[in-house]
Amino acid sequence: MDRPADILVSVVMAVSESDTGFADLIRDLRIMLEAKAKDYEIILIDNATHDGTMATIEQLVDEVPNIQVYSLARACDRDIAVLAGIENAIGDYVITLLPIRDQVSALPTMLDLAMAGAEVVFGRSAADAAEQGWLYRAMTKAFFGLYYRVTGILIPPEGSQLRLLSRRVVNYLLQSEPSHIMLQALPAMSAFKSRTVDYATSARGRLQRRSLGSGVHKALSLVLSTTAFPARMLSVLAMTAGLLNLLYAMYVIAIAIFKTGVAEGWTTLSLQISGMFFLVSLILALLSEYIVRIFEGSFRRPLYLVAREMSSAVLSRQQRLNILHNLPAKPKKQARQ
Repeated sequence: MDRPADILVSVVMAVSESDTGFADLIRDLRIMLEAKAKDYEIILIDNATHDGTMATIEQLVDEVPNIQVYSLARACDRDIAVLAGIENAIGDYVITLLPIRDQVSALPTMLDLAMAGAEVVFGRSAADAAEQGWLYRAMTKAFFGLYYRVTGILIPPEGSQLRLLSRRVVNYLLQSEPSHIMLQALPAMSAFKSRTVDYATSARGRLQRRSLGSGVHKALSLVLSTTAFPARMLSVLAMTAGLLNLLYAMYVIAIAIFKTGVAEGWTTLSLQISGMFFLVSLILALLSEYIVRIFEGSFRRPLYLVAREMSSAVLSRQQRLNILHNLPAKPKKQARQ
């Protein structure tokens, strides 16, 4: 049997009220981590649950070592909850997973790839995407295809929340704003060496369907946070429309000089005004989105608030750090003759 690698692994999962069966997942996770890593920590983010989830977590804290628990004061988006765990993780490698779907069996392969040199390992499963509606899947595929053509950043639409990040990637992620939006795209945007692992999901529960409105909101947030292409496209469009209007003004002047008995151009003037107002409306809509984001960021409000913390009674790293009793006794100074 291989000896555990001399690494510290952090596993982060956000637990919501709809998640079931995560207790068995954590027990299996403990066995795997003790076999693969010399030290580990399991970070649970209680996403403001009000059912029996906290009672289950408290029982796990008594049974399983190296668990860190952070209870959020209010329910947040799952990406924000996961980010709260990443910010508190201290491992050489940080693994994020979805407790209702992901399995422990894929993690040893991901850790082997990471120790072989990969700094980002993506878990890929088509099961999560299959549970969404056909319209949601079609729009997701079309969006990521267009996003790749525009930015050159390839984000697989069937990608899951199961991923492994090295400490260097985590530090890079936490320095990027907004981190919770960049969580999905940033590892794919960077030049870090990445690998992909295909895996099968478990049947602990059924993933809640995401609404089309929430998907559009996330897509818009991703585009506005990672690329300036929409603003640049509308700038070019505005310049083109301005040039066409200038040419049209020259045409009107030429007609007024060289042609007599010109009828009133009510139709042409109406089309021009309506077209310009439509263009101005698009520009103002995009500028409004950027202004809203600047306005929200100017307050520096926290994305989440930790209301309660707890940890296992046994933390293996603290036991190893407590080495004072192993220090050799200081030699006594000899009295000078």
